[in-house]
Formats: sequence, structure tokens, C-alpha cells
Amino acid sequence: MKTFKVCITALLCITCLHAKVHAFSGAEKWSKVVGGNIGSSVAVDNSHGNVYIGSIDEHLYSFDSSGNLRWKSDLGAVIGASPAISENDSTLFVGDYSGTLVSLDTNNGGINWSFSTSGRIYSSPAIAPDGTVYVGSADGKLYAIDPATGNEKWRYSTGGEVGSSPAIDADGHVYFGSADGYIYAVDPNNNNPELLWRLATGSGVSTPILNGFGTLFVGSFDNHLYAIDVFTGKQRWKTNLGGKVVATPILGDDNTVYVSSYEDGALNALNSSTGALKWKYRVANDTGYSSPAIGSNGLIYTGAFNKTFYALDPKLYVSANPDAMIVWEFEADSEFVSSPVISSNGNVYIVSKDSALYAIETSSNGLADTDWPSVGKNGQKHRFQKVKINIPAIIVAITSVLK
Repeated sequence: MKTFKVCITALLCITCLHAKVHAFSGAEKWSKVVGGNIGSSVAVDNSHGNVYIGSIDEHLYSFDSSGNLRWKSDLGAVIGASPAISENDSTLFVGDYSGTLVSLDTNNGGINWSFSTSGRIYSSPAIAPDGTVYVGSADGKLYAIDPATGNEKWRYSTGGEVGSSPAIDADGHVYFGSADGYIYAVDPNNNNPELLWRLATGSGVSTPILNGFGTLFVGSFDNHLYAIDVFTGKQRWKTNLGGKVVATPILGDDNTVYVSSYEDGALNALNSSTGALKWKYRVANDTGYSSPAIGSNGLIYTGAFNKTFYALDPKLYVSANPDAMIVWEFEADSEFVSSPVISSNGNVYIVSKDSALYAIETSSNGLADTDWPSVGKNGQKHRFQKVKINIPAIIVAITSVLK
């Protein structure tokens, strides 16, 4: 039984605006069974709003924005990672539990090529500005793959499984975490990869993100969220969130970084410059695995293990009544373990543990215009930061002029 609830405050606001409740959002537009889900999130193309999702039933599915099945492709292995889509929307890349990275034609699901690693792929691929596809493997390596041929360009070895999905900056530098407790920065260096730096955390490292000012944010299973200077590899700050940081952080438009912590099921808001905790909201008093997403209207969307999907307005937070942030709730029949994706048509897509893919109506017209508003940065899940400003270099230049 799927239901949605709209908070009273929101209803009053809508009434004042003479709007319809359904138009306000939180209603299910459609749902489809995709054979089982273990954390894979949706990717959405820019051209038509088509949706792509991997499944525990070893198939990759594609639906149009109305929920009609376009195709499904049998990859022969469990798909636990999220797919990524090329810039021109023609090609899809996804890894599976056989350790294979697969390239598919988005029009028909046909397989272009496959590349084998020596371990399961939990990592979602990242696509660099030059088209290179990066993916981590449980064999402890990060791979760089030619998108046209599937040939290996290079690999970089770490001391543990690479389940972290990479992030890429405008210079092509690749950042990723490993179960060995390090976050790595690697320069492809014309297919002769060079370690720029690595920074130790106290445990396995989750998926990093980048802002446009040279800061990398990444969580660790040591309960901390880290901010790292990408130019030097030095830690800017770290904050203990009281639980493993399994989820990927996201960036708001008000100098805030949001991230879920696992054991306490909390959504945390931190000052991105200092790491100071602004607030902690226990979404469901349960474990927190899903990474949030921010819509164009500033609403935060996140799923929980209590079978509820939330739309939250962080501007309504008050410590005495944090539930005031809840704009609406959508209740499903199973836990939400994947992360939401917001399309330009206002749909938010989320998959529950019982294999249902939901399209839920929202009042957001796509993702927020921030440096990294969702787990894959955009609907295509490219995971690269187009703009990078070298603040240290700017400061040095200004200082030299003023002397």
C-alpha cells in the first residue's frame, strides 16, 4: 500500500496560493517492478528523460518517462552499481558482480563491449570530459577504459577493494577511496598514472565529491566526514557524525554539505568551510544508507529504512521541532536503500528494496544548480566537476601583486 502525506504547513501555503495538492507533489506517477534492488540508483538521459536501472535479477532496464518499458538487457550477473550515461546519451556504462564493465546502446540495450576485472564491481562508473570511463573493482584497482573500444588505458592498484565511485576534476585528475582507508588523487598523465597524493582515514572510504573551489568531501567508515584540499592533499577539516558515513555527500547553495550517517539514520547538515555541524535530523531513527538529492526549489529528497521517502525543506528547520522540515512523505512497502534522482520534468526516481521503481511527482524542476546536488552529480551520473578555481594560486597571485 503506497501513500503520501503532505504536512499541514505546506497545505496551508498551497491553499493560499490556490494550488492543488496533487500538483504540489508527493504523489506516485507510476511504479514498475525491476526484479530486485540492492542499492543501484537510476540514471536519466538528457535527451528524452529515459530511465535506466540495474537489478539483482541480472538485468538492466530502461523505461521512458511515462513508465513504459523500452528494453531490458540480460547481463548474466547481479548489478549492484548505478549506470552512467555518455554526454550525447548514446551509450550506457555499468558494472556487475562478475567483475565486468559493460557498454550498452541506450536505444536498444545491445551490448557494445565488455571489459573484465578480477573482482566484483560495486563502484559506479565515472565519465571524464575526454570520455574515458573510470571504475573501481573489488580486486583493489581503479581502471581507466577507452569508451569506444573497451580497451584498458591504465590501472592503479590500492591496498583494498575499490567500491568507491570516482570523482573527476576539470584537469582530469581522478579521486577515489579504497577499503585500505585511503582517499587517492591520481593524475592520468597520458596513460602513465601518477599518484598526486593520498590521505589516510581510519577505515574504508566511501564516494567523494568536489566543489568548484578545490575542496573534496568524502565520508569514511570511521564515522567522519572529511574535507580535503585537492591541490595539496591536506585535510581542511573532519567532523565525527556518530556513525559510519556510507552515503555520498551533496552540496547545497548556502555553503552547506549534507550527508547521511548510517547507524543513527540521520541526515546531517554541515558548514562546508569549517565542518561545523549545523543540525542533525534523525529521519527515521533507523539506519541511513540512501544519499540525498537537492531539487531546484531547495527541497531535499531522501529515502529511509522505515519504508518512507521524504521531501524536506531545510529552511524550515528548528531545533525544537525538526519535523517541521517535512513537506511530504511517500510510504512504500519496503525499505529505501538506493539514492534518489530528479529529472528535468519534475519526477524523482527511487527504488525500494522489494524491487519497485517509483516515479514520484515533485515541485522541483530538476536538480539544484549547485556544485554537486546529487549522488552522481547529475542525472547522467558523470561525476566530474567542470569548474575548478585554484584558490591557493589566486591568493599567491594577489599577494605578489600587492607587494
